[in-house]
Amino acid sequence: MFENKTRVFVIDSSAIFTGYVSQFTLPLYTTPQVISEIKDEKSLTVLETIKITGKLIIKTPSRKSLEKITKLSKDIGEFQSLSNTDLSILALALDLQLEGKKPVIVTDDYAIQNVAKNLGLDFQPIRTRGIEEARKYIIVCPACGYVAKKDIEKYCPKCGHKLIKKRTRTS
Repeated sequence: MFENKTRVFVIDSSAIFTGYVSQFTLPLYTTPQVISEIKDEKSLTVLETIKITGKLIIKTPSRKSLEKITKLSKDIGEFQSLSNTDLSILALALDLQLEGKKPVIVTDDYAIQNVAKNLGLDFQPIRTRGIEEARKYIIVCPACGYVAKKDIEKYCPKCGHKLIKKRTRTS
């Protein structure tokens, strides 16, 4: 079923916030960026508990994987929806896949799920249904129809309206 690969979970902050990680027995991976987001007492307790069990491995993703994730997320129109922490989770999952592991990203974030789906990475939602199909988006002006040329554009240079993410049609 998993081609004899070691199955591991890559967790984002929501997996810790909800306490969902407590039920896993397989290795859990995350990034320093996720750890820095954990601030409330309940989540810190969950984090300390999984650290004590030895299940949690904190790893910085490679620059090469971060660059690949950034490029793909720009290509499919998700870059503006992803934080640096989100990008780190996806890049870490890609690194683990390249190491021969079968990573499953544990997240409710639809943008992370969409990039994962476009990359062929598995994900497991926590409190949501999760996405069912990979999607691509463009950034457009809802007023005049201008299509953003750069992923950093926030406002339409023609009419000044705030740009929005719009799903492109797939064949």
